[in-house]
Amino acid sequence: MYVSRKQEAEIDDRKRTILLVDHEGEGHFRAYGYLFGKDEVDVFYDESEYRSVLEQHAQACEEVQQLIREIGELRAKTALRIPALPRKVAEALEKERGALPDNAYILWKSSRDDAKERKYFSILHEFVNQKDNIFKLADALRYGYMVKEPTIRDEIDAIIEDCGDDRRQLAERLADLYETRLKQEREKSG
Repeated sequence: MYVSRKQEAEIDDRKRTILLVDHEGEGHFRAYGYLFGKDEVDVFYDESEYRSVLEQHAQACEEVQQLIREIGELRAKTALRIPALPRKVAEALEKERGALPDNAYILWKSSRDDAKERKYFSILHEFVNQKDNIFKLADALRYGYMVKEPTIRDEIDAIIEDCGDDRRQLAERLADLYETRLKQEREKSG
């Protein structure tokens, strides 16, 4: 009988990698393997020893599967903490991280009023002054982040802010946005 995977077993305080097991009859088994990666070694087991080795292997496999499940659970919990940042904030964060890789300083500086003096810190400062966004920024610095694609409302708000009182420019930019979105929808629907 061939064993599907290499199995390591502690026998007589020596590790052997079992590659092949033959039934020798009368409740005895022969295992062919390598002792510490050296020459091939024949090891004879009676049936109870062989079953013990199989039980140890099964227990080790179960422990590995449990660890794999725990890793999956930890990844899922961490994924829940990954915030979605607006593209503008994500780009500002990356610019500041390139210049100052200290996350604690970036968080501290972005929460201060004098952050307005630097272009990218002013974007971060504006973001963290909105409700609970300082926690989002802290999570982004700690766990990473996703870029939140802007909704149509976000884009309209940005256009209104950029255009100020110039109604003609506002009308043109809104019309351009509408045409772009309409074109994207047509392409999606094929």
